[in-house]
Amino acid sequence: MEQFNSSVIRQRFEEGERLHQAGKHVEAARHYQRVLAMAPEEPRTLHRLALIEYDDNQTRAAIVLLERAVQQEPGNAVMFNDLGLAYERQGQNDEALRNYARAVELMPEYADALINLGNALAESGQIGPARAHYERAIAVGRNDARPHYNLGLIQHESGNLDAAWDNYEMAVALQPNMAQAWVNLAVLAQTGGRARGVIECYQQALDASPKLAEALHGLAQWHSEQGTLDAAYGLFMRLGRVRCDERKWAEARSAFQQALYSSANDAAALAAIGYSAFHQGELDTA
Repeated sequence: MEQFNSSVIRQRFEEGERLHQAGKHVEAARHYQRVLAMAPEEPRTLHRLALIEYDDNQTRAAIVLLERAVQQEPGNAVMFNDLGLAYERQGQNDEALRNYARAVELMPEYADALINLGNALAESGQIGPARAHYERAIAVGRNDARPHYNLGLIQHESGNLDAAWDNYEMAVALQPNMAQAWVNLAVLAQTGGRARGVIECYQQALDASPKLAEALHGLAQWHSEQGTLDAAYGLFMRLGRVRCDERKWAEARSAFQQALYSSANDAAALAAIGYSAFHQGELDTA
């Protein structure tokens, strides 16, 4: 880091960083703003303040700050990558692509930017280039689960199921708590001939994320189809409670109804259906 041209500015910045790292966003922002009052285009401070705005869901403010920062440091790949993330959150995919591409141009082995560029390319339907960037990310960041998972998604959607399985397996080997990768392995395991079973994969997903609705529903449905109705009942009830916690009343009611199908006339399921129907405003059903 270059030296600040004022010890006061440096002290303000360093105190802001300390507070920022401690998660004290309001206090950190106050220090960053004091730096900018003295040095309005100081790029590191603009960047740090933008990160706070982004974390606080003030995405437009973050973009304004980051645009100012990259004007001052046009060779800073991290700033361009963060600007891409902000534009992506705003739904401005073309701007996100442009900034991710600039980050990769500046730092060709920047794994985060390669992954983000791959995601933006995939979102825009450019599957071949997306795949190439995920493969580059794998080559430069061998211990990163994300490009394996994302490459698996592309292969899964294109019907290359064996390659998708291998990449999901690599993802969970590198990051065992990647719940969505376990769910996708469970879906593929249902096609048969896989090294892992459906129940094992769904259970791993739930160990990593106990309230993951997709895993609860998938495992409950699997037990229902296999005729293990007690297990299906318990999982559908869990799913219903999760959906109630999320205040997703229609989904909660559907889960409780599926629990009822697994255990006819069960009083708990009937009561839960009534509870969710009440919150949907369907008082007659309740």
